[in-house]
Amino acid sequence: MQIKLDLPDWDSHVPSFEATAKSLKPIIPAFWRAMEFGVAKNQEYFEKLCDKEKPESHIREMIVRHQAKRYFKRLDVRVEEEPDDGFNLINQPLLALNLRLGPAALRVLKGRDGAVPGCGYSVARKRFYGQFPTRHIDANRQIRETKLNLLILWNFDKEFNLDQLRLACPQKGGFRAQDVECYWNEPLPHAAAIQAEPSDTPEPLHGKPLNDTVERDLEELLRGQDEDQQEESSEEA
Repeated sequence: MQIKLDLPDWDSHVPSFEATAKSLKPIIPAFWRAMEFGVAKNQEYFEKLCDKEKPESHIREMIVRHQAKRYFKRLDVRVEEEPDDGFNLINQPLLALNLRLGPAALRVLKGRDGAVPGCGYSVARKRFYGQFPTRHIDANRQIRETKLNLLILWNFDKEFNLDQLRLACPQKGGFRAQDVECYWNEPLPHAAAIQAEPSDTPEPLHGKPLNDTVERDLEELLRGQDEDQQEESSEEA
């Protein structure tokens, strides 16, 4: 089945990786800590309950996702499972965690070797990769529409530790990973490089200054992109 969508014309107006990562900088350590927490719980599960057997395929990914979700909740960050749109034949281990920060929607996905997973038959994922906006109700019960869709990609190393995190801005979805296109897909600095001594106890983010700072910076970033686009349109006219 081929899924055809009219994709938004964003090519020259997507914020750069550097600008986007700068806006997300205060919260990047939280992503590292959440995924490290999930990976640690995965190792604990197999070492203590499975007599140190090699982690079974797929189960480990589901454990990491579930435990990372628990960590995000402890941060008071609203996290949702990737929606089932009726055509979602994506394997359970490859499902995403969804987060929203002001005008940006983020999906946390396992990306083998840093590659963005394919969409399969999921129309919802293909729309997300194609930068279609989504609507949601924020903490203040206001209807918000996202302006930018981003991906946080994680992966295991050979010892089933957390290998790396990457930040990607998808451009076009595809059935397989090799069919997906991105504006950019770059590694994120480790939490230790941003926050010298991160706390073991997560601090709430939702509605707090840190979360407010990230959302405000993203609003300003995307507002600047809109203004640049309007100026270019005026010059062309």
